[in-house]
Amino acid sequence: MEGGATKGRAGHPRLGISMIVRDEAECLGRCLESVADLADELVIVDTGSTDATREIAREFGAKVFEVAWEEDFSAARNAALAHMTSDWVLSLDADETIAPRDHGVLRALLEQPGLDAYRVVTRNYCVEARAAEVAEWHDCVGEYPQHEQGYRGWFPSVKVRLFRNDRRVRFAGQVHETVEVSLAALGARLAEAPVPVHHGGALNPRRRRAKAARYLAASQEKIRNAPRDPHAFLEAALHHYELQEFAAAAAACERAIDLQDEELAAGRRAPSAAFTDAHTLLAALRMGAGEFEAAATLLRRAIALRGDESDTFLNLGVALERLGQVAEAKEMTCRALQLDPANAQARRNLRRMEERRARPARLSLCMIVRDEARHIVPCLRSFAALADEMIVVDTGSRDDTAELAAREGARVERFAWCDDFAAARNASLRYAAGDFIIWVDADDRISPDDAARLRRELVPGERVAYFVKLRNRQADDRSTVSYQLRIVPNVAGVAFSGIIHEQLLPSLQRLGIPTASIEATIEHLGYADKGAGERKLARNEALLRARLEAAPDDHYTRYMLGMNELKWGRSEACMRLFEDLLAALPEEQEEMAWALHARVWLGTAYGQAGRMEEARREFDQVRRIDPAFWLVEYQAGLLAFRRGELATARQCLERLARVDFSVSLIPVDVAEVSFRYHAAYGRCLQRAQEYATAISHYAAAATLNSCDAELHLWYVECLLQAGQEAAVEELVERLARDPRAPGLATFIRGTLAMRANEIDAASTFLRAAQAAGYESAPLSFNLGLVAVRHGEVAEAERYYRAALALDPTFMEAHLNLAYLHLMQEQPEAARQAFEHLVALFPECLEARLRLSGLCLQGGELDACLTQLEQLCARLEVGTRAPLTTLEELAELYLTLARRLGARHDLAAAKAASETALLIAPAHAGAHRELGRLCFLRREYHAARQHLEAALRQGCGGDMGSFELLGKTYAALGVPDAAALCYEMEEAGTRRASHP
Repeated sequence: MEGGATKGRAGHPRLGISMIVRDEAECLGRCLESVADLADELVIVDTGSTDATREIAREFGAKVFEVAWEEDFSAARNAALAHMTSDWVLSLDADETIAPRDHGVLRALLEQPGLDAYRVVTRNYCVEARAAEVAEWHDCVGEYPQHEQGYRGWFPSVKVRLFRNDRRVRFAGQVHETVEVSLAALGARLAEAPVPVHHGGALNPRRRRAKAARYLAASQEKIRNAPRDPHAFLEAALHHYELQEFAAAAAACERAIDLQDEELAAGRRAPSAAFTDAHTLLAALRMGAGEFEAAATLLRRAIALRGDESDTFLNLGVALERLGQVAEAKEMTCRALQLDPANAQARRNLRRMEERRARPARLSLCMIVRDEARHIVPCLRSFAALADEMIVVDTGSRDDTAELAAREGARVERFAWCDDFAAARNASLRYAAGDFIIWVDADDRISPDDAARLRRELVPGERVAYFVKLRNRQADDRSTVSYQLRIVPNVAGVAFSGIIHEQLLPSLQRLGIPTASIEATIEHLGYADKGAGERKLARNEALLRARLEAAPDDHYTRYMLGMNELKWGRSEACMRLFEDLLAALPEEQEEMAWALHARVWLGTAYGQAGRMEEARREFDQVRRIDPAFWLVEYQAGLLAFRRGELATARQCLERLARVDFSVSLIPVDVAEVSFRYHAAYGRCLQRAQEYATAISHYAAAATLNSCDAELHLWYVECLLQAGQEAAVEELVERLARDPRAPGLATFIRGTLAMRANEIDAASTFLRAAQAAGYESAPLSFNLGLVAVRHGEVAEAERYYRAALALDPTFMEAHLNLAYLHLMQEQPEAARQAFEHLVALFPECLEARLRLSGLCLQGGELDACLTQLEQLCARLEVGTRAPLTTLEELAELYLTLARRLGARHDLAAAKAASETALLIAPAHAGAHRELGRLCFLRREYHAARQHLEAALRQGCGGDMGSFELLGKTYAALGVPDAAALCYEMEEAGTRRASHP
């Protein structure tokens, strides 16, 4: 290889540092300071900084070149290499440093004869220890104290960083760029450098996420340029993983594996390390979801294709251990050590497996109680097989809680209550003697299987804290599920903080104790009794308000108080608390899970109050902070759905299609979330006439909630639209046998009778459902429809208002109330009702059409045109501006009617046709369109009247008019008139064929 042109210090080779940067002012100074005494040359390419990056670089004497960013890391790095004049190049990033003590060692490497480049280990530092399944984790042990400060440990990555300055050595790869390809082409001689590069940045999550997002964008550009390159998909998967976009990471891994399989099958490529990496990453994602069987299958396949990767064997050992196959897990871990004797994680895993067999960890159960005689005995008995000792701290019981606990073998201590839950819990921790502590409440329970699962995971001497699943039983037989930190190592400094909703995590973070999760569940019964739940809410509110008064800057307390208000249903107070919280929240806390939830709930509250711009602002802010946060898409989708904005709703809900509504740190009713997602998404698909997919979502929703009337109405309607009448009958029969839904099947039969225009039968079924104790908004609404058909307007209004009392978002009930005003010739009241409807449901085009017609009738042409502009924009109908005649206005309404009819929005199409006739009563086309719509809606008498009027006004030559009138007569039971119409249609067809 060619060398550089000159010699540096005292005739020694010159070393240059090459970098590319953008907006790195925060860390660039530390990087350049760490190499100031090492580098003979600093060349920095800036790709578009807007901060002080360039000024800082020049302060250190760097040569700075500005290069336009082209979504290509290699191009930028090669631009820097083009300006290098030194003999050797060391490639660094702005958040990397070289320890001063290694400068001399690194300089000596440049003097080694016969070598052209060095592979360098990068120490990637992390704040939290990785879980056992992540290979090659190294704890920080003080080897480089200045660089390790603030970090728990690091994992290595290796690539060529140091190489001779040769114009033929250039970076390749749009992202994750390396010089290895060009070095191999030159036959370069490589060695391992004993000097590490220290890579920080993990202490600034916002910066780390922004960097990962940039890398992801470059990977996606690479995919666009090479859509069948498996390496590009693997790179994208890695960046999705770093951004915690796990579903997207898994999808990219699967695509990378599929493409590699195709290349293997075609003989174009041998199994590579990248192939193993794709399997390993996908396996890690599967393990993170608890799918250890799937992970083991992936890892076995990777080993069969390329069996020389230590990490693959290590991860397979972890998966097998989680599956209880300990003997094979040990065998795989030993294979990992054979391939890499320095693999510290493999040694730790082996030690853990052997220690588990040698001595189980001792576990202390700690709890605080007061007046828990009802719960204490079943609680202690359920945990007895799990705990080696049980410590119960009584804070002032007036019943026999303490005596009952002692009788069950617990050690009972006393603590004077001081309105501070953390103080009481910390008192209980002081008595614990086990290796680990599990804290519980008296209304907690655990099953024998989950207790055994917990015991298997605990290893003596291991400093790891564990989350478990907490299932909160609610008073209505539903439950929420969340992860809660319940098990901690018994070490000095582990303590609770917070007078209420007390937490252990801050103390663990200070001590550098990592966390993991165990797939075991604790059942919490504290909210199963509604009265007890309300008493707890009241107690919590008093304590939280006292805490907030004493510490007004305690943001977490403000959040918990806002959640308390949300649970009470006090939305205005909740909104004020969340507004104050988010306005004062420090930037570094915006990414906390509770802060993101606060923003989502505030956005939801804004939307429910009709403040949609503010709602969208909060939702978009959450998306910017964490694009993988599923709750924002769920809440935004449901909000749009309830407002009738089905296109927006579908966009949001489609983003959830690959999401597992998994357990998080915030309690979520997973079954309720899944039900509402499937029901709303099914409705969006049904409206788009994608019936088969909609039916599958309705079926999924029905398994989660067999009693929801609205869902089953949509489900039945969709089955009928898909021509599956037999499936409808089967569904109704199944509901009739379901004891959880008394009267629901009868209600559906009544609704079907109404659709068949069998009003008396419908009334009988609906009232029978009511007598059976069935109550729902759709039932009240349908009884209102029956009342209208019987001419009982006051009764109809009563039923519609009853429906709205049960469901204030029931759009059809609002709509029919407005129509009642029209029936009673109350135009002003009708107009107000339709205005209210448009404000609540902007996507309800029927309401907007009726409102425009009422404005027209009232002589308010400008108000009418305003509504028309909105309608035309939503339906993508162009208009000739300005409209100069009533005939043009009538034609525009008729155009809207036809567009709406094509979209199968028959009610809105009918409203548009009727408005066209209001403007031009003799308009033949409007009569024909309205007749057609009435026929489709089975309003046969009205259809006959309008079709006959259309023919009288000159639509006789319009092919199909007589045929449609004939079908209408047939439906009315007048076959002779129908036959005559068919003859007229046939005669017209002959005349058209032979003019």
